[in-house]
Amino acid sequence: MIIEYGNFTHILTIAITILLILFTYLILRKAKKKTQQIVVLILMLLNVFQHFFKFIVWPHYYGRGFGIENTAYNMCALLILLSPLTFVFKNESFKEYISLLGFISGSIAISVPYWFVNSRSSILTFEYLRFYFCHSVLAITSIVPLLLGLNEIKFKHFYKIGLFYFLSILIINTNNFVFHYIKNSFDLEKAINLMTSSNPVWSFRPPTEFPIFGKIMQLFSPKILMDIETNYYVPILYYFIPMYSFITISAFILSIIVDRKTFRKR
Repeated sequence: MIIEYGNFTHILTIAITILLILFTYLILRKAKKKTQQIVVLILMLLNVFQHFFKFIVWPHYYGRGFGIENTAYNMCALLILLSPLTFVFKNESFKEYISLLGFISGSIAISVPYWFVNSRSSILTFEYLRFYFCHSVLAITSIVPLLLGLNEIKFKHFYKIGLFYFLSILIINTNNFVFHYIKNSFDLEKAINLMTSSNPVWSFRPPTEFPIFGKIMQLFSPKILMDIETNYYVPILYYFIPMYSFITISAFILSIIVDRKTFRKR
C-alpha cells in the first residue's frame, strides 16, 4: 500500500484519523469531566512513552538507544512532550496553544507525509505505523479537549499563540544544539554545522520540500534578514514577521468565530 498524494491509501489515512477523532469525542462527550480528563491524559502519556522509548516500543528502533529523535527535536515531538502539562499548568493560553497547534501539526503531518511520499514507502511498515500513531494521537488529544470544553478558545488569547509558537522554536533549537554539543564531545563547530544542516523547524532557511514557503518569505520578510543569492537567512528572525502575522490573524479570526460573546463586548 504505497502512499501518494490523493491516492486511496492517502485518503484512507486521513479518513481514519477523522473517524478516530469523532469516535473518541462521541465516547467521552457524556462522560464525567474527571473521566474525560483521565482518558485524554492516558492517551497523552502513552504518546509520551512511545516517543521517549522508541527503542523499546518499535522493533525497527531496537538497539539504537536514546537519540535525538527521542527528544523535543521538532515541533510535533515538542507538542507531544508538552501535552500532559496542560493538566498541570492552569495557564489558559498555553492550553489553547497546545490544543490548536497540536491538532494542526498532527493533521498536517498525516495529510502531507512528504517523506513517505517522496520515498514511495508503504504504510505497512513499522516506521509509518509509528509515524501515524504518534501524529494521530497528537491530533486526537489536542482537538478532543476543545470539543469537550476541557480547553477553550478565547478572544483575549489570540495574540499569544504566535508568541508561544516562536518560544517553541527556541526550545527546539536549544534542545537540538545541547544534544549535538554533548553528543559530539563538546565540539561547538560540529554542533553548529549539524544544526544548520538539519534546519529544525525551518529555523535557518526555507525548506526545499516546500518551495512555496520560501517564495512567501521572499515577499514578506525584510530583505535585511536574508540574502537569497548566498542562501543566508538570519536564524528564526527571517520569518518571524510573516509567520507571526499569519498565526495571529488566523487566531484572531478563529477566536471571533468561537468566542463571539467576548468579542462583541469589546
